[in-house]
Amino acid sequence: MFNPGRVSKILIIIILILALKLLLVNIDKPFWGHHDWNSAVYSNIARNYIRYGYLTTKFGQVTSVDVQNQKSFSYISHYPPLLPIFINLSFRALGQTETAARLTIVFFSLVLVYFTYKLGKELHSSLLGIFSAISLILTPIFLYFGKLPVHDTVVPAVSTFGFWVYIKLIKEKKLGITSILLFRW
Repeated sequence: MFNPGRVSKILIIIILILALKLLLVNIDKPFWGHHDWNSAVYSNIARNYIRYGYLTTKFGQVTSVDVQNQKSFSYISHYPPLLPIFINLSFRALGQTETAARLTIVFFSLVLVYFTYKLGKELHSSLLGIFSAISLILTPIFLYFGKLPVHDTVVPAVSTFGFWVYIKLIKEKKLGITSILLFRW
């Protein structure tokens, strides 16, 4: 018997596998080029978290390239430290390589694809979710930024997840009018 729910689950798994295969192309490429200087900066900060520890840096983003004492640290303060912390965790697990830095972002890219599907499904239908996910992974900007260790890739994934949760809560009537008004402000 034909089960559309099962078919859409199989299709999203195929789409996620395709997205992963596309994002893994040249995953080990050295940081080089116009946008890769950001990748090098965030990877350096992640390396400094390993080198000095979170408490010594006070979770600050130390940009010093060579070994420094704590009084000589150079900090960057205009970006949140979450991305370098995630890259740091990847470095601890996989070693300090370009591949390890990029795999962190590939994870968030797959989260973006999945919750784009879930959002389309929640707003209209599984078909819209599948179409949205396929459309997303076939755009050149997704393929380029989908593995680039920069904040620009993490933010849409987290935002899409948050928007999906918000829509789901409203549809299930778990948010009162006061909560909805607060979200609007």
